[in-house]
Amino acid sequence: MEKKTKIIIAGVGIGAVTTAGIGYYFMTKVVTKPITIGDINFKQVVATTGKLIVEFSRQDCEWCHKLASEIDAIKGNYALSGVRFANYSLDTDKTEAASLGVGSKLPAMVFYKDGKKVQTLIGYQTRDVLQSEIKKVYGV
Repeated sequence: MEKKTKIIIAGVGIGAVTTAGIGYYFMTKVVTKPITIGDINFKQVVATTGKLIVEFSRQDCEWCHKLASEIDAIKGNYALSGVRFANYSLDTDKTEAASLGVGSKLPAMVFYKDGKKVQTLIGYQTRDVLQSEIKKVYGV
């Protein structure tokens, strides 16, 4: 039986090589914890996170829950490229959402790059649309 050596880079399994030199590749899903963001820390998080997508939602919003599921399905794909996801709840905070004009238009997502707002999406988005927008905005 051949011995297999697992190669790991940055905590992510990316491939393995057998003692006979035959390689195979696999990817493991990287999971990142979303940032909880509110009126108190909003400006600081936006200013200090290079690639940030803020999801605005409310607990009683069915479409917000559906969008959150789509985000959960794809966010691990972007962990190594530096794209971070934040949740802003309008159940507890409202000031920043109102200043961005998304307070009554839920669900909503605002994309930030180096502290500047670069894109706003209003309403439910499929994971294909989300991935397309992330590629367009961040090039990843």
